[in-house]
Amino acid sequence: PFARQGALLDVSVSSLGSASALDGGTLMMTALKGPDGSVYAMAQGKLMTTGRTGKSGGGSKSSVSGIVPSGAIVEQELKVDFADLKAIDYQLLNPDFTTAARIAHTINEELGGKYATAKDAGTVHLIFPYNHHGSAVEMVARIENVDVEADRKARVVINQRTGTVILGERVSIMPVAIAHNNLKVEVRSLASTAEGSEGGEGEAQTQEQSVMMLNRGTTISDLVSSLNSMGATADDLIAMVQSLKSSGALTAEVVVQ
Repeated sequence: PFARQGALLDVSVSSLGSASALDGGTLMMTALKGPDGSVYAMAQGKLMTTGRTGKSGGGSKSSVSGIVPSGAIVEQELKVDFADLKAIDYQLLNPDFTTAARIAHTINEELGGKYATAKDAGTVHLIFPYNHHGSAVEMVARIENVDVEADRKARVVINQRTGTVILGERVSIMPVAIAHNNLKVEVRSLASTAEGSEGGEGEAQTQEQSVMMLNRGTTISDLVSSLNSMGATADDLIAMVQSLKSSGALTAEVVVQ
């Protein structure tokens, strides 16, 4: 962004056709074109190889990709008259309605008027105050230093290949009972738990370590701690989380990688 004629850019290089390795190679003078066919930069220089894959004839690994640091020089600029802008759109990296609304509200508080509007979950439109026309750089510099707390969704990420489970703090569990292998977890309301204790069910927790009772409103962190104390494995936890989601008792999005 904002690269001017004569500016230097890093260049990524990959093997093409019959090329089997780029180690020790040199990029010849190459024109870098845009989708419109125009040449925007010229690149050349000594390669620095990066990711190594495959094997060469001698058995050693060879690189099929690399970079040329500051290997391209800009020949043609993209004309953007940024200083004269009277409005801009902020695009959220992670679209979220709550976050977009918070951004608009915080900007309006900073500027003392209704200048920002959340158009959707991923866009906030900002109209510059009249006294800031022609000073877009100063306005953006002022806005980018405003702190906004992003809304974080309740989410559980599971990587079955590595057995990794990432749990958010806001993930809660509704009343449910789950039995997996020799493990049993039961989430109840406080009233039900009290009644169960009077009837002798509370003693089962101390007599049999494979049974765990938790109160309603229990978070996923509480569940993990309970399962760990029961000697559960990562596979047990993954199975429990998937079962909770299928039953509708897990108030979170589950992402399986």
